[in-house]
This record gives sequence, structure tokens and C-alpha cells, in this order.
Amino acid sequence: EALDSDFVSATVFPNPSNGEFQFLFEEQKARSITVINPMGEVIQTIDVPAGKVASVNLADNAPGIYFAKVSESKRSYTLKMIKL
Repeated sequence: EALDSDFVSATVFPNPSNGEFQFLFEEQKARSITVINPMGEVIQTIDVPAGKVASVNLADNAPGIYFAKVSESKRSYTLKMIKL
């Protein structure tokens, strides 16, 4: 789910999920994904090479709401992920 859809060029699915989230990007370019837990702590950072698909595995994390900050060359945006 996108928090600010005016600038978002990605979709995360399935959402909610039991742990494995897929990101589908509209554009093929390098970016990073920083996953933040419900307490605001960074739990993982993933560098995504120029491509349109990436995955994040939260299977070992507690259920709850997580945020994925996607950083691209000139912008960043945040997506909400719900771990069941």
C-alpha cells in the first residue's frame, strides 16, 4: 500500500503477507529498500540493482506493520507492509 501515491512507482504484494513481500517497480533503475519495524528501527536494507522486481522476507519477524522506504536517485517514498 502506498502512503503518497503521487510519487510512488512501486507496488508491494501480497499485502498482508506471512512474510514474503514482492515489490514491482514501474521503472528499471537502481534503488534501495530500507525496512523499518513498528518501533522505528531499521531491520534490513536491500540494494536493488536496475530491475523491476525485488523481494523482502520478514518470515522471522513478529507480526505487525512494517514500512519499506524506497530510495531512488532523486526521490524516496514509503510503502506500508502488514506481516501476519
